[in-house]
This record gives sequence, C-alpha cells and structure tokens, in this order.
Amino acid sequence: MRTWLAAILAGFLLIAPAVQCEKPRFELRLGGPYPGFKAPDAEPDRVDINRASLKELMKVPGLKRGWALRIIRYRPYYTKADLYMEGVIPGSVYKSIRDGIIAHRMTAEQAAAQLQTQAQTVR
Repeated sequence: MRTWLAAILAGFLLIAPAVQCEKPRFELRLGGPYPGFKAPDAEPDRVDINRASLKELMKVPGLKRGWALRIIRYRPYYTKADLYMEGVIPGSVYKSIRDGIIAHRMTAEQAAAQLQTQAQTVR
C-alpha cells in the first residue's frame, strides 16, 4: 500500500511542472486602473506627539489646548495608543485625533534632551 502511494505521489510530482497555468484574467497597468487615475497621497501629514510643539499639536483637528498641554507633559510615548491607555486623554478625544497623529520612537538620549528642554522652558 505504501509503495502505491509513493508511486502515485512521485507521478504527481513529475507531472505537476508540465501542467501550465492558464493566462491571467487581468492586465497589469503601471499607470493605474484607468487613464487619468491619480493615486491619493501615501500618508497624510501627521503630527509626531513625541516631538511636536504646542503650536504644531494645535493643528491636529479636534485637539484642544488643554489636551495638547497634557500630551506634552506626559511625554514620551511608545505608540499613539499610549495617550488613551495611560489616561492622558479620554477615548472620545483619542478617536477624533488618532488619524492626525503619530508617535515616532525616541532614543534615550533624545528623550533626555527633550526633558531638559521642557524643564528649562518651565522655569
């Protein structure tokens, strides 16, 4: 029984490369799906919550000054979801601003330099 199965499997393996696939049903166009197609921007302008100033944060639609100050106060963030998960802003505010923000990770030296800068501006 095993020899028959081995023989059938070997036959399939020998025949499979000889079988040709049918022609694809679509044609690849480099310009887009139709003439005159314009692709949307790959990524909209997002504000980095780890590096943005108060003025830059205020450009995010739906973000008020008080929430922007809290974002600056509790920096750095690992992801933008940390704003909600750590209780910096409520869920309703996070839902309204999440498409306009991003959190780029910072090295330890960058975080220390930013904390020094913030401490100097507070004095």
